[in-house]
Amino acid sequence: MGDARVSAQTGAGTTGLSYQLIDGDNHYYEPYDCFTRFIEPAFADRAINVRVDDKGRGKLYFGDRQFRFMRVIQTDYVGAPGSLREMLDDPNNQEGFVHKQVIRGWDFPDMMQRDARIAKMDEQGVQTGLMLGTAMLQAENELHDDIPALYANIRSYNRWLDAEWGFDRDGHRPHDLLDGRRPGRGRAGPPHRRRRPGGGDQARAHVGPLAGRRHL
Repeated sequence: MGDARVSAQTGAGTTGLSYQLIDGDNHYYEPYDCFTRFIEPAFADRAINVRVDDKGRGKLYFGDRQFRFMRVIQTDYVGAPGSLREMLDDPNNQEGFVHKQVIRGWDFPDMMQRDARIAKMDEQGVQTGLMLGTAMLQAENELHDDIPALYANIRSYNRWLDAEWGFDRDGHRPHDLLDGRRPGRGRAGPPHRRRRPGGGDQARAHVGPLAGRRHL
Protein backbone atom coordinates (compact mmCIF):
# COMPACT_ATOMS: atom_id res chain seq x y z
CA MET A 1 0.00 0.00 0.00
CA GLY A 2 3.04 2.24 -0.24
CA ASP A 3 1.70 4.10 -3.29
CA ALA A 4 -1.57 5.08 -1.58
CA ARG A 5 -2.27 8.77 -1.10
CA VAL A 6 -1.47 10.23 2.28
CA SER A 7 -4.36 11.96 4.03
CA ALA A 8 -4.54 15.73 4.15
CA GLN A 9 -2.36 16.34 7.19
CA THR A 10 1.00 14.86 8.21
CA GLY A 11 2.37 13.94 11.57
CA ALA A 12 1.45 11.45 14.24
CA GLY A 13 -1.87 12.95 15.33
CA THR A 14 -2.94 11.83 18.80
CA THR A 15 -0.74 8.71 18.89
CA GLY A 16 2.43 10.43 20.07
CA LEU A 17 4.44 8.46 17.52
CA SER A 18 7.04 9.95 15.19
CA TYR A 19 5.45 8.29 12.16
CA GLN A 20 2.00 7.74 10.70
CA LEU A 21 0.12 4.47 10.95
CA ILE A 22 -1.25 2.10 8.30
CA ASP A 23 -4.42 0.48 9.61
CA GLY A 24 -5.09 -2.99 8.20
CA ASP A 25 -8.48 -3.45 9.93
CA ASN A 26 -10.45 -0.21 9.56
CA HIS A 27 -14.20 -0.91 9.65
CA TYR A 28 -17.18 1.22 8.68
CA TYR A 29 -20.89 0.74 9.39
CA GLU A 30 -23.42 0.70 6.58
CA PRO A 31 -26.79 2.48 6.20
CA TYR A 32 -30.03 0.57 5.75
CA ASP A 33 -29.96 0.75 1.94
CA CYS A 34 -26.42 -0.48 1.28
CA PHE A 35 -27.77 -3.61 -0.44
CA THR A 36 -31.06 -2.28 -1.82
CA ARG A 37 -30.05 1.06 -3.36
CA PHE A 38 -28.54 -0.46 -6.50
CA ILE A 39 -30.17 -3.89 -6.50
CA GLU A 40 -31.10 -5.22 -9.94
CA PRO A 41 -34.91 -5.19 -10.37
CA ALA A 42 -35.10 -8.95 -10.93
CA PHE A 43 -33.78 -9.48 -7.39
CA ALA A 44 -35.68 -6.74 -5.58
CA ASP A 45 -37.69 -9.27 -3.53
CA ARG A 46 -34.49 -11.15 -2.58
CA ALA A 47 -32.39 -8.19 -1.47
CA ILE A 48 -30.79 -7.93 1.95
CA ASN A 49 -32.96 -5.34 3.68
CA VAL A 50 -33.53 -3.71 7.06
CA ARG A 51 -36.82 -3.58 8.99
CA VAL A 52 -37.11 -1.44 12.09
CA ASP A 53 -38.72 -3.09 15.12
CA ASP A 54 -40.79 -1.43 17.85
CA LYS A 55 -37.60 -0.63 19.77
CA GLY A 56 -36.18 1.34 16.88
CA ARG A 57 -33.57 -1.27 15.97
CA GLY A 58 -32.99 -2.19 12.35
CA LYS A 59 -33.25 -5.96 11.86
CA LEU A 60 -31.43 -7.56 8.93
CA TYR A 61 -33.45 -9.72 6.51
CA PHE A 62 -32.84 -11.63 3.31
CA GLY A 63 -36.17 -11.17 1.58
CA ASP A 64 -38.58 -12.12 4.37
CA ARG A 65 -36.09 -14.29 6.28
CA GLN A 66 -34.35 -12.71 9.26
CA PHE A 67 -30.60 -13.08 9.56
CA ARG A 68 -29.60 -15.75 12.06
CA PHE A 69 -26.24 -14.53 13.37
CA MET A 70 -26.15 -10.74 13.01
CA ARG A 71 -29.77 -9.88 13.66
CA VAL A 72 -29.44 -6.12 14.29
CA ILE A 73 -27.48 -3.84 11.95
CA GLN A 74 -24.54 -2.12 13.67
CA THR A 75 -25.72 1.34 12.79
CA ASP A 76 -28.36 0.83 15.49
CA TYR A 77 -26.57 -1.42 17.97
CA VAL A 78 -22.85 -2.04 18.42
CA GLY A 79 -20.34 -2.27 21.25
CA ALA A 80 -18.62 0.98 22.20
CA PRO A 81 -14.92 1.36 21.32
CA GLY A 82 -12.86 -0.59 23.85
CA SER A 83 -15.77 -2.73 25.07
CA LEU A 84 -14.60 -5.84 23.20
CA ARG A 85 -11.14 -5.60 24.75
CA GLU A 86 -12.69 -5.16 28.19
CA MET A 87 -14.85 -8.25 27.67
CA LEU A 88 -11.97 -10.42 26.41
CA ASP A 89 -9.67 -9.31 29.24
CA ASP A 90 -12.17 -10.32 31.93
CA PRO A 91 -11.17 -13.82 33.16
CA ASN A 92 -14.44 -14.08 35.09
CA ASN A 93 -16.72 -13.35 32.15
CA GLN A 94 -19.60 -15.84 32.23
CA GLU A 95 -21.91 -14.02 29.82
CA GLY A 96 -20.10 -14.71 26.58
CA PHE A 97 -20.18 -12.23 23.71
CA VAL A 98 -22.46 -9.60 25.23
CA HIS A 99 -22.20 -5.85 24.64
CA LYS A 100 -22.39 -4.03 27.98
CA GLN A 101 -21.63 -0.62 26.48
CA VAL A 102 -23.75 0.02 23.38
CA ILE A 103 -23.65 2.89 20.90
CA ARG A 104 -25.33 3.68 17.57
CA GLY A 105 -23.26 4.14 14.43
CA TRP A 106 -25.62 6.92 13.28
CA ASP A 107 -24.39 9.08 16.18
CA PHE A 108 -20.77 9.01 14.99
CA PRO A 109 -20.31 10.38 11.44
CA ASP A 110 -16.73 9.11 11.24
CA MET A 111 -18.07 5.55 11.54
CA MET A 112 -20.30 5.93 8.48
CA GLN A 113 -19.17 8.83 6.30
CA ARG A 114 -16.05 9.10 4.16
CA ASP A 115 -15.10 12.74 4.79
CA ALA A 116 -15.60 12.43 8.53
CA ARG A 117 -13.45 9.28 8.55
CA ILE A 118 -10.65 11.08 6.68
CA ALA A 119 -10.72 13.80 9.36
CA LYS A 120 -10.60 11.17 12.12
CA MET A 121 -7.69 9.41 10.42
CA ASP A 122 -5.80 12.70 10.29
CA GLU A 123 -6.55 13.33 13.95
CA GLN A 124 -5.27 9.88 14.92
CA GLY A 125 -2.20 9.95 12.69
CA VAL A 126 -3.38 7.22 10.31
CA GLN A 127 -1.85 7.58 6.85
CA THR A 128 -3.97 4.99 5.07
CA GLY A 129 -6.26 2.10 5.90
CA LEU A 130 -7.81 -1.04 4.50
CA MET A 131 -11.54 -0.43 4.87
CA LEU A 132 -13.77 -3.37 5.76
CA GLY A 133 -17.54 -3.43 5.88
CA THR A 134 -19.53 -4.95 8.73
CA ALA A 135 -23.04 -5.98 7.71
CA MET A 136 -21.60 -7.23 4.42
CA LEU A 137 -19.56 -9.86 6.25
CA GLN A 138 -22.74 -11.87 6.85
CA ALA A 139 -24.00 -11.94 3.27
CA GLU A 140 -22.28 -15.10 2.08
CA ASN A 141 -23.32 -17.24 5.02
CA GLU A 142 -26.93 -16.04 5.10
CA LEU A 143 -27.47 -16.40 1.34
CA HIS A 144 -25.52 -19.63 0.80
CA ASP A 145 -28.66 -21.42 -0.39
CA ASP A 146 -29.49 -18.86 -3.11
CA ILE A 147 -26.32 -18.21 -5.10
CA PRO A 148 -27.89 -16.01 -7.83
CA ALA A 149 -29.36 -13.72 -5.17
CA LEU A 150 -26.07 -13.73 -3.28
CA TYR A 151 -24.20 -12.39 -6.29
CA ALA A 152 -26.91 -9.85 -7.08
CA ASN A 153 -26.58 -8.52 -3.52
CA ILE A 154 -22.79 -8.49 -3.80
CA ARG A 155 -22.94 -6.47 -7.01
CA SER A 156 -25.42 -4.05 -5.47
CA TYR A 157 -23.30 -3.63 -2.36
CA ASN A 158 -20.15 -2.98 -4.39
CA ARG A 159 -21.95 -0.29 -6.39
CA TRP A 160 -23.03 1.36 -3.15
CA LEU A 161 -19.48 1.09 -1.76
CA ASP A 162 -17.97 2.72 -4.83
CA ALA A 163 -20.55 5.52 -4.79
CA GLU A 164 -20.19 6.34 -1.07
CA TRP A 165 -16.55 5.57 -0.29
CA GLY A 166 -14.80 5.09 -3.64
CA PHE A 167 -11.93 2.74 -4.29
CA ASP A 168 -8.40 3.90 -3.43
CA ARG A 169 -9.19 7.56 -2.73
CA ASP A 170 -7.54 9.75 -0.09
CA GLY A 171 -5.86 6.90 1.71
CA HIS A 172 -8.93 4.65 1.82
CA ARG A 173 -8.72 1.14 0.43
CA PRO A 174 -12.27 -0.21 0.72
CA HIS A 175 -12.53 -3.97 0.45
CA ASP A 176 -15.12 -4.82 -2.20
CA LEU A 177 -17.16 -7.90 -1.38
CA LEU A 178 -16.06 -10.97 -3.33
CA ASP A 179 -17.30 -14.52 -2.92
CA GLY A 180 -14.86 -17.37 -3.42
CA ARG A 181 -17.25 -19.58 -5.35
CA ARG A 182 -17.20 -17.52 -8.54
CA PRO A 183 -15.39 -14.21 -7.77
CA GLY A 184 -16.05 -12.58 -11.15
CA ARG A 185 -19.82 -12.69 -10.68
CA GLY A 186 -19.62 -10.26 -7.78
CA ARG A 187 -18.02 -7.49 -9.81
CA ALA A 188 -19.97 -4.32 -10.43
CA GLY A 189 -19.45 -1.75 -13.13
CA PRO A 190 -17.74 -1.68 -16.54
CA PRO A 191 -14.46 -3.55 -17.15
CA HIS A 192 -12.23 -0.52 -16.53
CA ARG A 193 -13.56 -0.36 -12.96
CA ARG A 194 -12.83 -3.98 -12.22
CA ARG A 195 -9.13 -3.52 -11.54
CA ARG A 196 -8.65 -1.22 -8.60
CA PRO A 197 -6.00 1.49 -9.20
CA GLY A 198 -2.85 1.46 -7.12
CA GLY A 199 -2.64 -2.26 -6.43
CA GLY A 200 -4.25 -5.68 -6.56
CA ASP A 201 -7.56 -6.81 -5.18
CA GLN A 202 -7.98 -8.10 -1.67
CA ALA A 203 -9.56 -11.48 -1.03
CA ARG A 204 -11.19 -12.77 2.14
CA ALA A 205 -10.57 -16.39 3.08
CA HIS A 206 -13.12 -18.15 5.25
CA VAL A 207 -11.73 -19.86 8.33
CA GLY A 208 -13.87 -22.56 9.88
CA PRO A 209 -17.29 -23.90 8.84
CA LEU A 210 -19.46 -21.97 6.39
CA ALA A 211 -22.92 -23.19 5.44
CA GLY A 212 -22.15 -26.58 6.97
CA ARG A 213 -18.82 -27.04 5.20
CA ARG A 214 -15.25 -26.61 6.41
CA HIS A 215 -13.08 -23.95 4.78
CA LEU A 216 -9.31 -23.80 5.21
